[in-house]
Parts: sequence; structure tokens; C-alpha cells
Amino acid sequence: MKSQKPNKIWKSEVAFSVLYELNRRNPQYGSAIAKNQGIGYSYIVHVKKALIESGLIVTAKSGRVVLFKITDKGRELFHHLRRARKLSLPDE
Repeated sequence: MKSQKPNKIWKSEVAFSVLYELNRRNPQYGSAIAKNQGIGYSYIVHVKKALIESGLIVTAKSGRVVLFKITDKGRELFHHLRRARKLSLPDE
């Protein structure tokens, strides 16, 4: 997977999945996000730094587990992206 620049992270499906899960239930462990989305935890780790640098999430570490929390900026971006995706879907 190619390295993401922080200002382009919103284009990543994995980043959207993280924001989606955190919008549903906040905060969550990274491993729970991966399980709920059916993706490998390594993909979550891959986008974590860019999400933090972009101010979309914050994390707290407790031992070996990492708790993810969406920020107001992350929630706002998530809702914007969700609306944009709904508009781009064809009518049934």
C-alpha cells in the first residue's frame, strides 16, 4: 500500500472505514475497528499516523492496545464524505 500524505488521507477507503466506525461508536480499539470492517489491523495502523496528523482522530495507548477517538474535525469530514458518496450513487 502506498504511503498517504496527510492532506490526501480522506481518499483512503481504510481511513473512511475508521471514521465510519468511530462515528458509530466512539472511542474504540483499533482491533475492534478492523474486525467490524473485515480488514486487517495492519491497514488500520497504516493510516493511523496520517489520521492523527490531519487532526481527524486522537489515540491513547494502554499497554499493547490502542484506543481511537474521532475528533470534531474527523466527524465533520466523515459526514461530508458520506453525503458526497450518497450523491454519487445511482438511483435505484
